[in-house]
Amino acid sequence: MCSDFLILHPSGPFFSLTQDEYLKALEYYPELDLDDDIQYEKRSASASIQVGGDCYFDNDSILDQFERFFKLSQFKNDYKDHDLVFLVDNARTHTKAEFSLHDFGMKPGTRCPVDHIDYLDERNKKQTIQCYDHNGISKGLLALAYELNVNVPQKCKLDELKTILSNHPAFKTVTIR
Repeated sequence: MCSDFLILHPSGPFFSLTQDEYLKALEYYPELDLDDDIQYEKRSASASIQVGGDCYFDNDSILDQFERFFKLSQFKNDYKDHDLVFLVDNARTHTKAEFSLHDFGMKPGTRCPVDHIDYLDERNKKQTIQCYDHNGISKGLLALAYELNVNVPQKCKLDELKTILSNHPAFKTVTIR
């Protein structure tokens, strides 16, 4: 997985220092040469990590990458007297789901495409909800809504329930077709 600083400048398209600029940066910030969980491109703030396990660009690693960029950028001669503007495109969560709310039935025993749903709650903690009961029967969207503490109006229809659940973190990455 990679995270880059693309630049709109003739020295681009990716941010990096020349060898001389980098040596000057190391005089002020020797920690730039230390090994880290993030593998930085030589003389750059562009980074990569090994995919697998719990390795992903979380908030701390993104902040570390920006800190590295700010340390390095002061030594980039081409950027003297320039203003920097950042546009950041980062995934909000890492809970990409490969199903749609339309893949679920409303009542127990109806269609259900997954055994469980993993999601990040409002405190950014991973939660898991089981979609099947201990007898192997699907719970249905209505039961899942109750388990998720979602307020469901009486006599709620399936389409209305899908709309309500689409606002819950467990289903945020799920599309409504």
